[in-house]
Amino acid sequence: MTVLTGPPPGIVRVKALYESLRDDVALLATAPPADAALSSEIAAQLAAEARLLDTQAFTTWLGRWDEDATFWVPLTPDGDPETDQALFVDDYGRLRERVWRMGDKSAWALQPPGQTVRLVGSVEAWPLDAEVSVIASSTITIQHTRMQSVFTTSGRQIHRLRRGEDGWRLVRKIMLLPAQSAGTPHLGWLL
Repeated sequence: MTVLTGPPPGIVRVKALYESLRDDVALLATAPPADAALSSEIAAQLAAEARLLDTQAFTTWLGRWDEDATFWVPLTPDGDPETDQALFVDDYGRLRERVWRMGDKSAWALQPPGQTVRLVGSVEAWPLDAEVSVIASSTITIQHTRMQSVFTTSGRQIHRLRRGEDGWRLVRKIMLLPAQSAGTPHLGWLL
């Protein structure tokens, strides 16, 4: 019989992920000036992501993610992934389920589908390791229109991207949306 002397490996992985998410958010306060050329290159990637989501090309959008993906939307911008509620803490499998649901006509809360317009700006990017991985920060405004109702929110996104054989791949996305803590309508559409 094996006796565990420490936390199970799954707990260790989750705690490491939470620490990494906290580090990504903390970077915003301490980062040096961004690399201009890299920021321009990553700005094109983030604009493409916004376009894919706005045109509801969700399967194509999902295809840009690596399978070790994390999508985190804390309830408050200073939220801690280990102790505080979040609107979303999704891995690749959960993102795949959400994309499937977006096209499912029986997902009545999403019918009729709304339309979104995303405006991405102030993109800054920094290399993480030998130009293979980068972390980027950008501002975002999202307008969601559905059934004569218009909802607008804005905040900051933090992305991690990894260079792959087919270009930049999304690895992580954190959305810090201050207005969300004031209460919002159904956010199942938020990706």
